[in-house]
Amino acid sequence: EKLALLSTMKRDGWAVVADEPVQLLDQARERLSEVESAGLGEAAQIRPDRWSATPDGVIWTWCGQEFSLPGFGTHLIRNALFALAVARHLGVGPREAAPRLKAAALPPMRGEVRRVGRLALLVDCYNANPASFRAALEALGELASGRRRAVLAGTMLELGDRSAALHEAVARSMLEGGIEIIAAVGEFASAFDRIGATSSDRLILSGTLEEAYSELVGSLVGGEAVLLKASRGMKFERAIPWFERDFGKRIRMKNSGTDG
Repeated sequence: EKLALLSTMKRDGWAVVADEPVQLLDQARERLSEVESAGLGEAAQIRPDRWSATPDGVIWTWCGQEFSLPGFGTHLIRNALFALAVARHLGVGPREAAPRLKAAALPPMRGEVRRVGRLALLVDCYNANPASFRAALEALGELASGRRRAVLAGTMLELGDRSAALHEAVARSMLEGGIEIIAAVGEFASAFDRIGATSSDRLILSGTLEEAYSELVGSLVGGEAVLLKASRGMKFERAIPWFERDFGKRIRMKNSGTDG
């Protein structure tokens, strides 16, 4: 689908694509004479010199200029590099682009970090596909910083006839990544079942978001980092007020407000 974006361009056109997977870059160069790669990998042509991620935003340096962006997760840096590359190609240099990027307002539910009592809630349920799911899992690891991690995972929609295999692959990524608690809904519940992981005491498999949350809440003590991730049609933001009801109020009362 990403390569389809290049189908209307002339052979002598210019494009910037991700540095991974390698097949994307190779095939883009078969279609266009001028292609640059952007990302965080060593081989990327457009790559920051250094970068870091905090709950307040991401910061990186590129072409001698420091950049920042609200939101959480290094995948935001990858996305910003595409915009910066296009801006430079159109004559807007890094120094001019930096303050404009800093003032950008990201849509809600895209890498949004919420503090709910002592929980760190990573709300990334604006949309979902395998690549964005793995990026969100990476961001969860960065956010956790020693905390237990939990994922409330919902169906990735519109994946066509590869949907089952793609859900299974991401399910394995969650297991192999050592996520301590996984509550899976819809296609993910089926995927964990198919790969034979249902005996794991880390798993909560449910048919609905409401059922998954009611089981998940009993496994949380209030200090975890929790990821909400699903396609937009699953409406996982419905769980946010449930967390606020159960953990915001409960943790403040339990700790007399001293935990912030």
